[in-house]
Amino acid sequence: MSSKLEKYMRGEGVDLSKNRVLQKTEHIYLEPNNFYSLRNYFKPESLDFLFFYGINETKFYRILIKEMLIYCKLGGRIIIQIKNNKILNFDGLIKEVRLCIGDKGKIVCRKKKSKVIIIKKITPLLKQNDSINKWSFGIITNGKKNEWVEKQIKAIKSQKISHYEIIVCGTYFNRKEKNFRYIPFNEKDDLGWITKKKNLICEVAKYENLCIMHDRIILDENWHKGMKKYGNYFEVLSCNIHNNLGERCGDWITYGNWFGKFPIIGLLGYKDNDKYGYLDGALYILKKSSWEKEKWDEKLFWNQSEDAKLSHEWYKKGIIVRFNPFSSCISLSWRHGKLPRYSLNKKKLGKYLGNKLNLKSRLKFHIKKIISYEKFKLVNKFLIINIFKKIIKILKNGKG
Repeated sequence: MSSKLEKYMRGEGVDLSKNRVLQKTEHIYLEPNNFYSLRNYFKPESLDFLFFYGINETKFYRILIKEMLIYCKLGGRIIIQIKNNKILNFDGLIKEVRLCIGDKGKIVCRKKKSKVIIIKKITPLLKQNDSINKWSFGIITNGKKNEWVEKQIKAIKSQKISHYEIIVCGTYFNRKEKNFRYIPFNEKDDLGWITKKKNLICEVAKYENLCIMHDRIILDENWHKGMKKYGNYFEVLSCNIHNNLGERCGDWITYGNWFGKFPIIGLLGYKDNDKYGYLDGALYILKKSSWEKEKWDEKLFWNQSEDAKLSHEWYKKGIIVRFNPFSSCISLSWRHGKLPRYSLNKKKLGKYLGNKLNLKSRLKFHIKKIISYEKFKLVNKFLIINIFKKIIKILKNGKG
């Protein structure tokens, strides 16, 4: 490391590289994946500097940048050095860093020859009064599942969170209880204007931490304990979601393509993360500040891939969607059955294992898409034809 860069490495720091580079600095290497975190080693915003050589050796570089930002103190430095490769070159690194750090930091030094970039943290990550013990819970409903909404509300109260509110938007009733708010809304309920309902909830929510749910998601009794274990430094999260059959209910999935192209939807392993990944619309754990940067597209209705579009827009803005393995929920209904899986590949989206999915479930999944697309006139005939071709392929050889 050049002596000119040593001034950025004063104070308490850590070398996160796979192989130690800074001989006089504490060295901690953790395998890059979706679970990557320094929570067991340091307190957030406590280190004077963090150094990582080879951050681009895996596709998880965005997660590594964000994690370094979490544990860097205000005024501290993040030092990244790479070798150009197919995953990310130096020019690409600069673009990704600017996207991921936003207004929280600024690039103060870059050395193209040695491929080193240094970021100074200039703004705290959390808003004032943001706390893991302050939550706004939002439930959207059309009035057909009041018994389920009762279970949701009971589960939220059982978390015993010190500061919380429950906001129900749709067709319900005003309970006139402490910490409860009702937003009547039944406009275009035949189409399912869920994007509007979710935006209304987020707009009036008084806390930074939001949990937005459809009227079928029940928080596990230890959900909040799991959130406290994960920590308050996140942008958007999912967590374990299963039904009573033990099936994963779209809790961590990928579109398999950029939004707008033909989807190849499948489950990801929880350690995996994918640039095409998206959250199923039934549950969102997020910061209000993340919603303020990109809201639900109110031109879209239920079953129009509004969830995939939102996640895609978050990705373009540098907002990272992560998975919290410490919290879980139950889904009281799940219409998609057992989804296919993707294998884990550290450099790109892994192999699609769709041929292991039950034939009946695959046909049902694609037919539902055709009905939805035709109903809302969302896509052109070319995409519909492609879906039919996929169904024919499934019938012929069981793959797809």
